[in-house]
Amino acid sequence: MASLDTGALINSIKDVASGIVQQDVTTISGFAQDQLKELAQQAETIAAMQVAGVFEGNDELRDHFTSQLEAMTKNFARTLQGLAIITVEKLINAVLDVITKAIGTATGIALPLPGKI
Repeated sequence: MASLDTGALINSIKDVASGIVQQDVTTISGFAQDQLKELAQQAETIAAMQVAGVFEGNDELRDHFTSQLEAMTKNFARTLQGLAIITVEKLINAVLDVITKAIGTATGIALPLPGKI
């Protein structure tokens, strides 16, 4: 039976984690950039309407646009939260996979892989 090389295991875990984080951060960053652009455009529209006097005497219309902006902002934040949770789940699964395989290699016994999150 071979011993478990903890240094190699640590490096393998770092490599798999770095790969997942890099890939997901790129994806999340692109999504966030697009969403932030839409939020800024909505804010610009509201500001222009305010300056043009569109909302004067029409609180309902103003409230409609500001409520839309609030909903867009909440959806953006909740989507980012969901994407972060998915990234963490990928990390957990990948790290467990690396560790389980390393134990199997060291012991010569294939351990059952833990269930995926």
